Amino acid sequence: ILAPPYSDIKHILFNENSDRAFGRVFRFSSIDEYLEIFNKVQKEVITLPKIGSGFRAAFEWCISEIMDNVVLHSGSSAGYFMVQYLHKERLLRTCVFDLGQGILASFKNSQYSPSNAIEAVKLAVEPNVTSGNGQGNGLYGLREIVKQSSNGRLQITSGDGKYVLSTGGKEEVSEKAGVIAGFSGATS
Repeated sequence: ILAPPYSDIKHILFNENSDRAFGRVFRFSSIDEYLEIFNKVQKEVITLPKIGSGFRAAFEWCISEIMDNVVLHSGSSAGYFMVQYLHKERLLRTCVFDLGQGILASFKNSQYSPSNAIEAVKLAVEPNVTSGNGQGNGLYGLREIVKQSSNGRLQITSGDGKYVLSTGGKEEVSEKAGVIAGFSGATS
């Protein structure tokens, strides 16, 4: 739903009249902009009932890591971010989206040579794998945090490759079109 012609709109694309960070779609194109969004979300997350400091720290790290990946690795002029809190389920859901080069293309000038998007997505969640910018533990760390969560789920889609980590630690790599990364987890 967030494709050009919307790329010229700054920061908030959906639910722009709300004072809340939850339920809004934000646009960011720099580290400063994603930090502004991150701070707004962080202030709201700490107000959630029965949220532990361990969950909060892990959630904040995950948000920061995925948004950082958009700025550093995607080659896109902007990324989009949304977080929802489902009160009844006590579940936080996020989505990060960009129109960048994709994971496969990001490996082009690295030591890795995945032959297709499925291999690239699978490789990207392994430890110490980098396209040359960064340490190479971002998506791996995100995967490990979600694995440890009692009700976590992670989906990373890039080009034709899709990686899904379901509740209980089941991992699946398959073919799927689009570019999206998101995760969710229960707050207690």
